[in-house]
Amino acid sequence: MSETRFTTVKAGCRPVRDQGSGLITVPLELREEPRGEAVGETALRLDGVGAELLHAYLTRALDGVDGSAERRR
Repeated sequence: MSETRFTTVKAGCRPVRDQGSGLITVPLELREEPRGEAVGETALRLDGVGAELLHAYLTRALDGVDGSAERRR
């Protein structure tokens, strides 16, 4: 088995917010190859701030914005 793992959102599952704690749980599958067979499962748990930061990072990455230029200002 290789040491590199890829994670993908588990098909057919949606993120769930715990009403008590406010934590958001995203079910994930572990893979050895980006599109290979799942070799395990895990979950990403974020609070509201972590979820907002992840959303901002992913949006910037998908839009091709380099956040390092903003930090240098």
